[in-house]
Amino acid sequence: KGPIFSRFVIADEINRAIPRIHGALLSALEERKISLEGKDHELGPFYFWIATQNPVESSESTSYLPEALQERLLLMVQVPYPSDALLRKIAVHDTRPRKIERIFSMDDIVSIRNAIFKQYVLRQRADNAVIVYVQHLITALHNHTVVRWGPGIRAVQDLTRAAAVHAYLHGRESVTFDDVKAMAFAALRFKFECDVKKARRHIPRITCNDDVIKEVITSVSLTGSDYVEESAH
Repeated sequence: KGPIFSRFVIADEINRAIPRIHGALLSALEERKISLEGKDHELGPFYFWIATQNPVESSESTSYLPEALQERLLLMVQVPYPSDALLRKIAVHDTRPRKIERIFSMDDIVSIRNAIFKQYVLRQRADNAVIVYVQHLITALHNHTVVRWGPGIRAVQDLTRAAAVHAYLHGRESVTFDDVKAMAFAALRFKFECDVKKARRHIPRITCNDDVIKEVITSVSLTGSDYVEESAH
């Protein structure tokens, strides 16, 4: 059994893997099981991935992640250059191995995850104002003039669930519009593709997917008739 069988997997520079490896990951990330020598191995309720990509690699040494694989990941977090103060801390950071104390068990994390899902997602009605807002954001991306192909159905699930966790971590009893906005970029920036020519002609010019998301968030109103009934409650 290789490292893909681990409960917590870190795939460093995943875009340097060959397409064959990318294809092998789909079953694990989607179905939570791996087929080995004709036998299925269930991965259990706790299976967590962190993957990194190096955006400055040449095209000769990298493989573009297929859309089907990208959709299996929940969030894409961009890591900017460190601040001056952080660079100084990194320069003198102690990189020697150290003992790491356990804070949560796998069962603890699964229980918390299930509780968040039940409280913040499953209890919401489809016509809840925040759920309608999420749908409007996804629909606006589908209809945006520069978008070649829009987010799939996993995008609306991932944004809703990421917003639910954000609400939980900030001590709120339910998901708010601000929770959705806070997670929109990380949940959506890698789940659609823009037409480069249309993006260049767009006013203002679109330089990246984040520009489209920002424009969509600005354009989708929070005062429309779809939100009136919920606000009254």
